[in-house]
Amino acid sequence: MSDPTRPDQSDLATRSVMQVARTYRHRVRKTQHSEQDSDNDVIEVHRFVTRPAMVKVAIGGTFSMDNFESVRYDVSFEVPCYREEMEETYDFALGLANERFQTEVDDTRDFVMRSRSQAKHPF
Repeated sequence: MSDPTRPDQSDLATRSVMQVARTYRHRVRKTQHSEQDSDNDVIEVHRFVTRPAMVKVAIGGTFSMDNFESVRYDVSFEVPCYREEMEETYDFALGLANERFQTEVDDTRDFVMRSRSQAKHPF
């Protein structure tokens, strides 16, 4: 006989997914002359049946830009998961952080190089 106080396990998987509408707003650096745009979509979000574990990954670095200037980047992600998924979630979060960190560093390097070349040759 089933316990009426406990939910049916087959029903948990069905009820643990919900649809959420979200809007993405794309930030544009002040140095660019383009308008801000946004996208709308609906995603499926998994609700946790139990209290989730949290995996946090943080990457940071300070880079010299010459002339006594430097820039610092800190990127972190905190991702909820089940305890049984922590290793996989860590690898996922680390990949996201590495990718975002490298993108920010590359964008800044490109911006600095363009700025320096324009300062040397303004016309």
